[in-house]
Amino acid sequence: EYGNARAAVKQLPEELKVVDYVVFCQTKATIQGRTPTIENIDEKLALNYFSRIELVRQLLPRLEAADDARVLSVLSAGVHSPHADYKTDFALEKYSQKKAADTAGFYTDLAFDHLSRQHPKVTFIHASPGFVSTNWGTDMPMALRLPIRALQATVAKASSDCAEFLFPSLTQPDQRGNGKVHLIGEYGQDVTTTTLHTDEAVAFVWQETETLIETVGVPPPTIQLNACSAYNTSATSTILEHFKSGEGGSRRRQLQLKHNEAEDKLRWSLLGVPSFILLLYCGFTCFFKQQRFNQRAQNNSAVKKNRFSPGI
Repeated sequence: EYGNARAAVKQLPEELKVVDYVVFCQTKATIQGRTPTIENIDEKLALNYFSRIELVRQLLPRLEAADDARVLSVLSAGVHSPHADYKTDFALEKYSQKKAADTAGFYTDLAFDHLSRQHPKVTFIHASPGFVSTNWGTDMPMALRLPIRALQATVAKASSDCAEFLFPSLTQPDQRGNGKVHLIGEYGQDVTTTTLHTDEAVAFVWQETETLIETVGVPPPTIQLNACSAYNTSATSTILEHFKSGEGGSRRRQLQLKHNEAEDKLRWSLLGVPSFILLLYCGFTCFFKQQRFNQRAQNNSAVKKNRFSPGI
């Protein structure tokens, strides 16, 4: 439940008055349909959007107290499509996997735009990581998880390389938002908003987000927040020192040479396409097997009902 985000912040020690950096990368990859939380929000939308926004809302006083606070949400900047029905289906009742992914990214663009205008001292960054070798897909069925791991082993970036591309947005002076939302792609390049990113959409989505969040009470804390909860702090501090000393710039240029667009296309054509076809095959197989299983269950239920129904 995304309402747990509010309770989690209350666990932070009172002496922690300043927060300089917040990085969000929590997500979930499944092929299940809409799975509502107690707030009647889909689990994926709660993880990818609402929990992140609520944590930002709760941390804003501490972020404002910093000299150059930055918030990075790693999701889908420049990749997702807009959610055209955001006014009539804000909570995504008409669900599909693609809609869930697009909606979270679209809402993040709009919410971060609003927050950037209201809190120009804080830089709000929405990033797309690209295809990275992580434990993404752990909740997938085995038939899908194996092809995903094969793709990750052949064409995906290492998580450390991804971090090198995105980390400058948290440290470099020229990356400050100054009242504007900052959207970056998988190599740290600037990307654009969607065609439906308007002032009207920004105002509407933020108002609906706040309305929905404010209806949720504060549940018992089930999320633990501390300095080491999600990151290897020694590795993070090492990367930070590289960038402060200027070494990070040369490291990043080396990575850009390693992960240039031509090489990525070549890897995808030679290794990624066959693995992707296998992934699609496994996905459709799992889907149709599940459909047949559901149909048999319904038929069995109907037979049992007729068998034990009293005669007319």
